[in-house]
Amino acid sequence: LTWEVAGSGETTTIGKDASGAYHFIMPAAGVTVNATFAPIPVTGIVLDREGAEMLTGETLTLHVSVFPAEAIRPEILWTSSDETVATADENGIVTAKAEGECVITATTADGAYSDSCTVTVVE
Repeated sequence: LTWEVAGSGETTTIGKDASGAYHFIMPAAGVTVNATFAPIPVTGIVLDREGAEMLTGETLTLHVSVFPAEAIRPEILWTSSDETVATADENGIVTAKAEGECVITATTADGAYSDSCTVTVVE
């Protein structure tokens, strides 16, 4: 991110360190700086696994990676293709209900990106 001090022609770069903090050098005292931070859009999501085998009653947490890493984390909606076999809550915790197979899908709230995990529940 860069900005220009109005009328000066001077630009300043804002850097982000490993902790996620932003750093910049302030212009001279008495100068007003107007900076606009544009959100970085999501370009994809990926689950940490493509499939899982579970026993009835077990739980498993699916984790979502958002790309790029600097993107604003979107709301993720979780669905099951067959809730009698397994369900997923708002945190990606999958609960095995009964023997069978279903697909657990994580989708961004805007519906633009999704990824799935096939869950097989055995007795």
